[in-house]
Amino acid sequence: MRVRSLPGKPCRGLWAVESLVGTTYLGGKFGKGIAYELVHKDGGWQEIVLRSFDGSDCSSPLDGMVTDNHCRWFGTTVYGGEYGWGEVFEMSGLP
Repeated sequence: MRVRSLPGKPCRGLWAVESLVGTTYLGGKFGKGIAYELVHKDGGWQEIVLRSFDGSDCSSPLDGMVTDNHCRWFGTTVYGGEYGWGEVFEMSGLP
């Protein structure tokens, strides 16, 4: 079953909490990947872009994200960071 077409290449690690949270390697406003949430609404799915990576600090998220018990989400990127070989990013305030 296809839930929704995403604006990029979906990565592994789709998390189901109260909604679905994941990443794409490419796509988004700047073409460098997104973190997204899919919310079940009115019998369908609504996509919410949580972050559109612009390359200013990191880009191209790899795999999915993991969460801790403080509602913080963590993921990794292919590009960015001090040496340009990727970075761990954090987002908070998600489901």
